[in-house]
Amino acid sequence: MKKKKQKTESSKRYYGLITASVVMLLLVITSLGLDIYGSSKLYKNDSMLTAATSVQSSLEQMKHRLVNSRIALRDYGKLIDLQNSVDSSRKTGETAIKTVDALVDGGEVLDSEGNPTHIPPAPLGREHLSKIQTTLTKLNLTLEKMKFTTTASGTVSNPMPYDKVVANVQRLTEEAMGSANTLVSELKLLNVHQTKRIMMLQILGLILTILYFLVFMFFFMRQLLNIDRTAEKTHTEIEEIMSTVNEGLFLINQDLKISEQYSTRLEELLGQTHIAGRKLDDILKPIVSKKDLDTTVEFIDQLYNSRVKEKLIQDLNPLDYLEVQLTDENGNFFNRFLSFNFSRVYEGKTIKRVLVSIRDISDAVLLEQQLTRQQEQSSQQIELLTSIMHADPHMLRTFVNHAYHSTERINEILKRSGSEHADLHVKTQDIFREVHSLKGEASALDLDEFVALTHKFEDSIAALQAKKKLTGNDFLPLAVSLEKIIEQLDRVDTLIKHFSKITEAYHKNNQGQGEKSNASTESAQAKAASTYSSNNTDALSSYYSKYVNNVASRNGKSVLLETKGLEALSEDKRLSEKLSDIIVQLIRNAVVHGIEIPEQRKAAGKSQHGTIRVSFARSLKENKAELIIGDDGAGINYEGVRKQLVDISLCDQKTANNLSKRQLIALLFDSGFSTIANVNEDAGRGVGLDIIKERVETLKGRIKVDTKEGHHTRFIIHIPLRMG
Repeated sequence: MKKKKQKTESSKRYYGLITASVVMLLLVITSLGLDIYGSSKLYKNDSMLTAATSVQSSLEQMKHRLVNSRIALRDYGKLIDLQNSVDSSRKTGETAIKTVDALVDGGEVLDSEGNPTHIPPAPLGREHLSKIQTTLTKLNLTLEKMKFTTTASGTVSNPMPYDKVVANVQRLTEEAMGSANTLVSELKLLNVHQTKRIMMLQILGLILTILYFLVFMFFFMRQLLNIDRTAEKTHTEIEEIMSTVNEGLFLINQDLKISEQYSTRLEELLGQTHIAGRKLDDILKPIVSKKDLDTTVEFIDQLYNSRVKEKLIQDLNPLDYLEVQLTDENGNFFNRFLSFNFSRVYEGKTIKRVLVSIRDISDAVLLEQQLTRQQEQSSQQIELLTSIMHADPHMLRTFVNHAYHSTERINEILKRSGSEHADLHVKTQDIFREVHSLKGEASALDLDEFVALTHKFEDSIAALQAKKKLTGNDFLPLAVSLEKIIEQLDRVDTLIKHFSKITEAYHKNNQGQGEKSNASTESAQAKAASTYSSNNTDALSSYYSKYVNNVASRNGKSVLLETKGLEALSEDKRLSEKLSDIIVQLIRNAVVHGIEIPEQRKAAGKSQHGTIRVSFARSLKENKAELIIGDDGAGINYEGVRKQLVDISLCDQKTANNLSKRQLIALLFDSGFSTIANVNEDAGRGVGLDIIKERVETLKGRIKVDTKEGHHTRFIIHIPLRMG
């Protein structure tokens, strides 16, 4: 309704201009009509004047012929074409009579060029015309009676009557000529008056036309100026809207061609310029996949199909959510999230164009992602807090201290000098050992987020190790990953401290009232001291058992843990911390590589539950500690080790076949070698035994491997209690 009203108002603006143009046209037509009328009138007056002049001329001719023939007859006495002269005069008189009749009643006469033309009756000189008519009639009657005879010698038989006749004719002619002269004068005067009148009318018409033209031009120019001002105002308003609107707005036709006008924001959103006149699919091609682009073209084609309901297909919009990668003015890449909306534009009931609006939803998407991350972090914090609450405080604190030391060592390794590929490759191995060790301890404490971070760190290191040429810049991403691990470690440390404060406050609130006697206090302290070792032993057993269960569950196995002598290990806090990493790695190695899955154990005649035994003993006399970790699994498959060596191209088949069992065992302790092809949280990195070897060497210890294929594997480690 509004659109129809705007169209009516737009039409009304031109009514005045159309009316003025019609009046101007009528004035021009009137002026031309006056010109035509005046020219016709002058032409007729000129024809009448020509006719009157021809009568006057005819009378002159008649007079001169007869006078000349009379003189010739009198002077020579002979007839010299006398009869011809009379006949010619009579014919001239007859023509003159016809002309006079035409002047009186209107009729056809000859114009100045001898062409026949019709004239109206003369508006004046009726008396003169009547006299001329009478005189000419008498002249013709007189001339008809004039018949001459000549003798054989050519003389006129009776000349005297002719002389009288000629004199009479001359008199009549002079009378008619007088009337004719007066008629010609009056007609000339009439012609002059009419010419002046017509000229005045033409001048008046020209003046009116000029004046009206000036008025018309003034009105027209004012109307045009008003229209221009309105158009300019509208154009300015549109430009202001297009330059300030925060969306990318433009129109496309059925050929997907973009209109000349579009919002300024559009170029910024799409990262392109000079968009007008280009096709939408050409603009989207660099930032949209071919599949989405084809779907978009089909979607717009459906929008131009009047039989398809617009609301029903809006959910099929393929560009409702679009992530694009653009470059800024410095050539740096950045991501932007856009939402396209398509709406039909009707003209009457016909779909003329499609309006496309593009919104930048980056802030909303980033906010949603931030909220998601915060929710994930909150969930992780809860999970982390739950893990801390269920973990042994002493083991947790030990882990945190060890983790901080490990991150410091990783940072020192990253700063270590050396730019050659071999030096950098060794650097990756050293970092790998520390990270893998951290992951094992975190896994034992169920710190899943920490495990995930270290696992990603291992992926980054593995990618570097796969490169043929390493540079110092390749290690920059590792610094970022290390920072994330430290941040997570700080969160763990903060939560542990908060939880410890809450626990301490709780215990203080629950203490008995009153002061205990010194003896009672000493007795309580002694009792606590005596039970410390037992509690710590239980904590170690629980810690390792839980870790065994977690690793076994992830690998689809059923494993039991048996411990012996851990009370001796728990008494030595320093040694316990140093051996913890070794025990974790060997337990994980036993579960993943040693113990078979229940089906395989059953087929081999074994119990479905595998067993891992951890025993510790120390001898102050011999100044050494012995750690034995064994399993009743499949033992070391030497042929499997040989096959893996060939598969990863460490040696050829012949060389592998010639390797002894001792050499094959030694290779298991090399960095990067693993008998599991697929990498997971627990294995596949090839650094588990490498870490054990490095840790034992650091402690000045020795490793012995006792294995029997299909029966068991035991790692026997001897470590000096005092190093120096």
